[in-house]
Amino acid sequence: MQREITRDQLWIAADQKKKEREYWLEKLSGEWRKSRIPYDKKGRGEAPEREALSLRFSGETQAGLLKLANGSDLRLYLVLLAGVFLLLKKYTRHTDLIVGTPILRQEQSEGLINTILPLRTEIGETTTFKELLPRLGQTFQEAVENQSYPMEILAEQLGRAKPEEESPLFDTALLLENLQEEHYLESARPSLLFSLVRREDSVEGALTWNPACFERATVQQLADHYRFLIEQALHNLDEPVAALQVLSDAERRKIAYQFNPSDVPYPKEKTLPELFEAQAAGKPGADAVVCGDVRYTYGELNAKADRLASVLRAKGVGRDQVVGLMVERSAEIIVGIWGILKAGGAYLPMDSKHPEERISYMLKDSEALLCLTDSATEARIQGDWETLRLDAKLPNASIQENPPFHSSAKDLAYVLYTSGTTGKPKGVMVEHRNVHNLVHGLYERVYKRYGEGLNVSMLSTHVFDASVQQMFPALLLGHTLHIVPDEVKVDGRRLLSFYKENEIHISDGTPSHLRLLLETLGEKKVETGSLKHFLVGGEALPQQVAEKFRQRFEPVEPTITNAYGPTECCVQSTSYDIDPEMGEKYQTVPIGRPMPNESIYILGEHGELLPIGVPGELCISGDGVSRGYLKRPELTAEKFVDNPFLPGERLYCTGDIARWSADGQIEYMGRLDQQVQISGHRIELEEIENTLRNFRYPMTEEGSIGAGTDEMDDRPDSSPFRDVVVVDRADEQGDNYLCAYIVADGGIDTNEIRGFLGWHLPDYMIPAYFVQLDNIPLTVSGKLDRQALPDPKKSVHAGSGYVAPRNEVEQTLVGLWSEVLGLSPDQIGIHDHFFDLGGSSFKVVQFANKMKEEMGREVPVVHLFRYTTISSIAKYLQGDGDAEKELDQVDERTEDALNSLEETMQLLGGSDHDR
Repeated sequence: MQREITRDQLWIAADQKKKEREYWLEKLSGEWRKSRIPYDKKGRGEAPEREALSLRFSGETQAGLLKLANGSDLRLYLVLLAGVFLLLKKYTRHTDLIVGTPILRQEQSEGLINTILPLRTEIGETTTFKELLPRLGQTFQEAVENQSYPMEILAEQLGRAKPEEESPLFDTALLLENLQEEHYLESARPSLLFSLVRREDSVEGALTWNPACFERATVQQLADHYRFLIEQALHNLDEPVAALQVLSDAERRKIAYQFNPSDVPYPKEKTLPELFEAQAAGKPGADAVVCGDVRYTYGELNAKADRLASVLRAKGVGRDQVVGLMVERSAEIIVGIWGILKAGGAYLPMDSKHPEERISYMLKDSEALLCLTDSATEARIQGDWETLRLDAKLPNASIQENPPFHSSAKDLAYVLYTSGTTGKPKGVMVEHRNVHNLVHGLYERVYKRYGEGLNVSMLSTHVFDASVQQMFPALLLGHTLHIVPDEVKVDGRRLLSFYKENEIHISDGTPSHLRLLLETLGEKKVETGSLKHFLVGGEALPQQVAEKFRQRFEPVEPTITNAYGPTECCVQSTSYDIDPEMGEKYQTVPIGRPMPNESIYILGEHGELLPIGVPGELCISGDGVSRGYLKRPELTAEKFVDNPFLPGERLYCTGDIARWSADGQIEYMGRLDQQVQISGHRIELEEIENTLRNFRYPMTEEGSIGAGTDEMDDRPDSSPFRDVVVVDRADEQGDNYLCAYIVADGGIDTNEIRGFLGWHLPDYMIPAYFVQLDNIPLTVSGKLDRQALPDPKKSVHAGSGYVAPRNEVEQTLVGLWSEVLGLSPDQIGIHDHFFDLGGSSFKVVQFANKMKEEMGREVPVVHLFRYTTISSIAKYLQGDGDAEKELDQVDERTEDALNSLEETMQLLGGSDHDR
């Protein structure tokens, strides 16, 4: 056995081996990722014992291996090694790969500096197996010639040192017992080891693995794919490796067809008004929608919608004609939607809190004929657009009950705008058939198990597609829709009371909504009551949040469904009911299986099906796939392509990364592009960056370039920003936020920047932090080096206007802000603005809960969006009338904070993106 070498001896050896050091530092220079087969499990530690399964080749393959080796063990090793590299390439989809190799057998093994070495090579798509063999031969020879340099020291010099139980430079290794000793692997045990031996007329061995990382089924699949690749390579030495298949025909059929549910029939030709009118005729006296004190039965809602539809038709609304809808949260939203649909039009949901520029753009881009408003929102419509107030008496029109609907299920139902890379939002066109399929799918997955007469709550605002998931199933399946008031959505205690008082059975929500309720409950438990089901989506659902939430209810835990789907595929394309044992089976909470009449494919960069466990782009086909992007034919053609697996069907390429599990569940793993999820919103970082690049000094009140003051006359008319990067980061609680890093000529004024962005972007797209840098850090290949970007919280400093807390109340409040914001108390002054210090809507809710826990003071959350400094909060708590005066003196950021209340409501009630 190998005698243990001390670290001092290793460093002495390293100092004496300058030539070898130069070789390895050069060989492993630049950017590279550890070549690792995707793990099944979270555990990266060592299991008590390794597990192994036999690895045998067919007689024909063994004969081919021995023939190609031509009697040379080293040549046989290189052929087997090439197979391991190919397997890694297929599973990681990388071209730059590293595999571990034990050194050749030594006569005297005692005191060896190294026993296993990293072999690095690149394999392009056009590389052939025949070309790969001599390349690996040279790499292996060079490694052996330089094997006396300590790998442990090298890993530290490369900044790759890892815990002792992990191999820092590689995760997979190959051993040929005819050349190498198995005990050489004791110093660096890889997660996967291909251990083979050549006998007189055979090649066989075992595949050994760390069970803390892989399931046996995955390792068996790896062994099968390794054999399959070797078999193909031996018959196609001159073929590019891209042509070698990793999946057998049987595996393709399983992934493409067995993992996707068979179609479930439903009346696809029906339009949404036809379905709604059938419910209204069957139960005219049953409650359809409830919002506060307003309650409409199915008969009343249908009559109101008929009247509005008659007015809209008289104004020219017809098939595929877009009508804007911008009203405050009320039952009139539902009247407006059904009135537009019954007139044959498509509704365009808009948020009155959005910048006027964005509102005007959506109306113009969609060619909306007019916009439905109310007294609170009408003034937000600029220009010559016709408006019609829903809270006023409608114009006289010839009213026809259930007017004939001369349209089809392929007509537009709504147009919903999402963030776009060009700096302008893009409109997604969703048809009646898409919504009907969603309703049918939710009936099969959720509603069918609970019967009739359900109370369904809607937390989402009508501008997010999560509202579609609640509103249409509730009303088209004959249940009662309860619109949760704004002030209730942001207060966990009031929300729980709302569920109880209204006997809610099914609720929507986001993971942030679950965290809000967890914050409220603490360690206490609550009676389940009527609650049966939570449909959760909009952002990644942490396992810990899901488990804690389920355990807070008694005697029966409500079902939590993790839902996923992009706006382009009508809200929901997959679903997964939370399983108490999911933590043992999956790395993340799965997004589940495809919904009825939907098909999911995980594809590689060439459109090929990927093996189970291998991450790739998630693509969706089926009845949920929308028409595409309004007036964006090129983008539609890029994202909506022909389905190669089901001729005649369209396939939407989401840009999301996911993978199949062995049991047919899907795990979401991130994005291919710059799209991120913040507060339940889908955001293109490029849109923010492009807007920032258009920033100019000085600014007028309208966010455009103006003459400015005398002090600002010397500022340039061109953008003062030489470079801009916006990234998403996560705080200690796992909540994501945006940070802008800016390289500028001179200093930056964050208040002016926030004001400028506020005129052009929604509140949720304005970064929490703005950090000025001398240069944007780049990697050696010229890409953004995210690791080198400074922590924005360390850039928060007490400025010249810093005022320390003056009394015990202010001191306590500073301490609470410190906990919530993750800042030290000396970074917080009593006149600092909560949102300037990185506060977010959800953190306001956390702060309110901490005040109740630690100060015994229960302050309505909405008040904390008005009192946003330590000083004003303290005066409010002390009943000081000057609190209102101080509020009047707070600049426009107070208005921003009040707008952020809407952000919280949206965060806790819906999203405009992947769910």
